[in-house]
Amino acid sequence: MVHTEFALEGFDPRSVHEDAVRILCEIGLKVPDCKIRDRLGRSLTVKGERVLFGEEVVEEFTEEIRSSRPPEPDGKLTIFPSGWSSYFVDPETSEVKPYDTKTLSDFTKLVSSLADEGVIAGGVPGFPLDVPPQMQVITQYYINCLYNRRPSAPGIAHSSEIMKFLVEIANVMEHEVHVGVEPISPLTFAGSSAEVALEFSHMDPYIWLDPMPMMGISAPLDWHAAWAQAVAENLGSYVILRILGLKKIGLSFRLFPASMLSGMIFFGSPQYLTSLLTRKRIREFYNLPPGGAESMLTLAKLPDPQAAAEKCAQTTLAALAGFRTFDGAGTLAIDEVFSPQQLMVDIEIKNYVENILKELGSRAFPSDALELVKEGIDGSFLSAWTTLDRWRSFYWLPELFDQTSRAKWEEKGRKILDRAWELAKERISKYDYELEGSRRRKLEEVVRKAKAEMGDKT
Repeated sequence: MVHTEFALEGFDPRSVHEDAVRILCEIGLKVPDCKIRDRLGRSLTVKGERVLFGEEVVEEFTEEIRSSRPPEPDGKLTIFPSGWSSYFVDPETSEVKPYDTKTLSDFTKLVSSLADEGVIAGGVPGFPLDVPPQMQVITQYYINCLYNRRPSAPGIAHSSEIMKFLVEIANVMEHEVHVGVEPISPLTFAGSSAEVALEFSHMDPYIWLDPMPMMGISAPLDWHAAWAQAVAENLGSYVILRILGLKKIGLSFRLFPASMLSGMIFFGSPQYLTSLLTRKRIREFYNLPPGGAESMLTLAKLPDPQAAAEKCAQTTLAALAGFRTFDGAGTLAIDEVFSPQQLMVDIEIKNYVENILKELGSRAFPSDALELVKEGIDGSFLSAWTTLDRWRSFYWLPELFDQTSRAKWEEKGRKILDRAWELAKERISKYDYELEGSRRRKLEEVVRKAKAEMGDKT
């Protein structure tokens, strides 16, 4: 395993924590909502729009975080699509097109089929753009419930009107209600997601707390200072939510490098890997498991050499560092575009990385070398019992990547991406799960109500 303490020389999570506490005590978080400030004023210090924290309060809730460690994931590598894409790469034309409901449903079947096989996790891989904006996340959830045997509630709703219908669907499906809260960097507790979380706090939702500071844009271009800010945003927002009565809260502790050419998160960069390895150390300091790595997200726009190189390199190194869950399978242009061909390639990448870990964890015990060598002394070990007994488990046999000779490859006359689309189409056509019965009828009624209230006449 990679020694992540060498990921950034001199990086000290304890010192980061101490400076994060100082930031909360001396700078605090901006809280524009006066109603929230009034409620916080009983426990924290309010100065104008800023809320300052006492050191004892921060440390008290820090210990609460440390004592509520979630279960460790098993050792299996898990990849999944991000679920945020609104475009897809058409495998027939290589054009990037907006998602329509039919295509999104087909790709949900693909992901769900692979999930049923235990190959990946996840379900609906994006949002449809052939419905009005206010119906997109509702339709996404509906499609996931129709074609995924293990659907779950979506994480973000940007208005209480949308959230109301997501809750209705969750109740029909008996799902826990999830609300993603994304405080604004730098050091601001605000935004529509926070408002939704507080409005629905009476339902005891699970909150995923996820500030996303970007170095050089919304955080300092300095590893220590940027992490101190990121930790302050996580801890401060956690304290606020707990004081306001929320109980089930997960923390992301994420910090991202930025592409100064695009202003977007620079996934696939060497700096992203540093942010990932330092994140692991920060999470260890708070007694949290590594969480997921976004190592399969990339700025590549199509399934091409850039996408394969960045996804494979980052996922290999992240796995060696101890991560076991990887976001971005089949996803391109960060999380804007989904490609079924890229998904099949990413599965091969995952299998490749799994075999690296398998080899690094294997052992070679002393054996009867003389007898084993004698078996092939006449020129070949193809018929030796060790070969016949072990070769299938010893060597990795990829489903997609080509290990044949040049001549055999020319006989096939197919490119890897063509083969990837064939494999994907086969799974889509054979997938036969679709929700029926009373639950489906109830879901359809929720969608009809949502369309009527939000003005969608489709």
